[in-house]
Amino acid sequence: MVLATQSKPIRKHARNLCFLITCAIGINVLWNNVSYRYISARIVAMSTFKVSRRDFRPLGTTLPSVLRSKHSSKPTQFRIQQIADEGNVSNVYPELLRTPIKRIMTRYNHSKLEQQKVYQKSNKTKLEQQKIYQKSNNSKIEEQKVCRNETSPQCQEFKRRRRSEMYDEILEYYRIRENETKDSFVNLHRYGYHLDSNACSRRPDVVILVHSKFDHFGKRKQIRNTYAANRTVQGINFATVFFLGEPSIQEMKPDIWRSKRTKQEETERQEGLPGNLDEIRKEIYTESATFGDIVMGNFTDSYRNLTIKHIMALNWALSHCPHVVYIAKADDDVIVNPFSLAKYLTGTHCNRSGLLTCIVPKLRAPMRSKRMKWFLSKTEYPFTLYPVWCLGLGELMTRDVAETLLKMSRDVRTFWIDDVYVTGFLRHKAGLSLIDMTRITGKDPTFFTLPDYLRNQTFLAKWKQMITK
Repeated sequence: MVLATQSKPIRKHARNLCFLITCAIGINVLWNNVSYRYISARIVAMSTFKVSRRDFRPLGTTLPSVLRSKHSSKPTQFRIQQIADEGNVSNVYPELLRTPIKRIMTRYNHSKLEQQKVYQKSNKTKLEQQKIYQKSNNSKIEEQKVCRNETSPQCQEFKRRRRSEMYDEILEYYRIRENETKDSFVNLHRYGYHLDSNACSRRPDVVILVHSKFDHFGKRKQIRNTYAANRTVQGINFATVFFLGEPSIQEMKPDIWRSKRTKQEETERQEGLPGNLDEIRKEIYTESATFGDIVMGNFTDSYRNLTIKHIMALNWALSHCPHVVYIAKADDDVIVNPFSLAKYLTGTHCNRSGLLTCIVPKLRAPMRSKRMKWFLSKTEYPFTLYPVWCLGLGELMTRDVAETLLKMSRDVRTFWIDDVYVTGFLRHKAGLSLIDMTRITGKDPTFFTLPDYLRNQTFLAKWKQMITK
């Protein structure tokens, strides 16, 4: 009887102990399951999608979730989302819970390898720049020793040899390596045209490629009323084509580099300018339908894309004008004198092949001041000189020269200053000679000239002054 009464509390304590053990095991299993899922999600998020630790909060309040786009099955973004209305932890990570550990680690290792490649490429570029800086400093020290007398033959020979070496270094620096991606416009010439022109259907001898901006309606109107109206001069047929890019809102803002623009130049620029982007686009299409002399490429029309426009113009001229002998390039604020050009092209000193003439600038050093429009940092261009190049005023070349320059552009990395890239880098790589236009026309470069805007001289007034000489 006594033994029976003592066994009741023992059985009660045993039942309580078994209940506690069962609860402990269940809590442990549940905790391990949730912790595994949370840690797996965290590994994928922080390794593959680069989510910071601050985006993760305690498990009991909020959890990160992968949101999927309606049109794609790939994760688009991470964010913290409350799960009060979800109620089930397994619904928080619908895809991450199904991801095996091997796939998680593969993504992690893949992202690490990509980062290492970026670091190696950056370090390699820095090493190349350091070598260029060191060689430049050594050449300056050597020049000081050799060129104590600037007019001595030894000094002149040293400078000529050093310039030639530097030009080769520039081409090697901008040469496209095997693991580099080529630019689809500048290197591969994959252009599409929103607007095209049939100006070469009249079989012209000279085509004038005018680089214009999408909102320069007034300047194009002035060109059509001046030198573009003279289609035949002394038996030479001319055709003028304007090259534009796609209009953009960013490029409609005032040009901060033109703060010194005169009142006359600003009036000519804004003449006929519509109010907004849609009206500008409609006006361009109307202008193209009326005159048929506009080519619009499939790239944004901006100052940094002038090299794309330059290569596009050469590519268009060679593919659309098979009978053209001479190609002239000019900006839309430049006056081309077709009478002076026709006189030179019909003369006995003009070559029908291998000709490239322009105004060669005396200053060939890059601009290092941030106030300048053509500012270049040492990281962007580590050299102290440009190759011999043409001013953007205008240039005249034969068809074979344009073909050679276009061929050379396939292996040279793009550079945003188009005149330096085309008539400097590409010309030097092809080994083409450059004729200074002042040797042909004298001190006054009558082929291409600018109105005297500082004296408020209009485009039309300068044109009348040129043709009356």
